[in-house]
Amino acid sequence: MSRSFRNPISQTKHDRRVSREARGYDRKRYSVQADVSGYPRPVAIGGYRPDVIAQKGTYLSIVEVETPDTVHSNHAQAQHRAFRRAADRHSNWHYRQVIAN
Repeated sequence: MSRSFRNPISQTKHDRRVSREARGYDRKRYSVQADVSGYPRPVAIGGYRPDVIAQKGTYLSIVEVETPDTVHSNHAQAQHRAFRRAADRHSNWHYRQVIAN
């Protein structure tokens, strides 16, 4: 499966949204891993590394940020399936995909 790469403008939008998502969980006192500087790197789930993993107690939230130029890529679709399957197997896990515009 081929991985799509973002142009520099899309990458900046992506990274800003990842940071925004991570900070939002920080404010709610979650333990946060995020694939941006200032946070520990998220662990892989289903063979893919999500952009944000936030945990509070037994609740775990998985967030994957895409951009319009990558959301329909094979890589993004495979990540979506892997994260959705992982969340579906755990009643206290939640997954959402966010599109950064």
